Parts: sequence; structure tokens; C-alpha cells
Amino acid sequence: MPTIPADSEPAEITSTAGSLRGFLHGLPGVDQVGAEERAARLATRSIKKSAKAEAIDLAISMVDLTTLEGADTPGKVRALCAKG
Repeated sequence: MPTIPADSEPAEITSTAGSLRGFLHGLPGVDQVGAEERAARLATRSIKKSAKAEAIDLAISMVDLTTLEGADTPGKVRALCAKG
């Protein structure tokens, strides 16, 4: 599968599933140490209150709190919400 240079135009990269796959295949992997270093750097940055609120809202909207059961008790729902 041919790789697409990282400096390609976004439309070229995403024009087909194959071209996107080729682009992603060409990206370097993420290692544990690198991810932890990046997280540590981000933890020291100041984030505006409005941006933080938007990020929290986005994270909450992505949490799936469904159990896919019709016989949920109030206690089971509370436990699921606490877990979320």
C-alpha cells in the first residue's frame, strides 16, 4: 500500500479509504513514554474556563450510559452513573 506524504492536501488524503489508510499507515506509532510526556506537558498548561467547560461537555456527551437491559433498577442506574 503506497503511503501519502504528510504534507499532502487534506482532500487528497481523505479522498478514498485507501488513501486515508495509506496516510495513517505512514504515520509514526505512539509509544507509552511519548504519550506520558505529552500528557505531562499538557497538564501544566493553563486552559481557559470556557474551553475547559466545552471539553467536559464533549467528554460527557461521548459517555454511553446505556445498559441495554429493560429491567434496570434505580440502584443499577445510580451505580452506572457513578461509574461514568
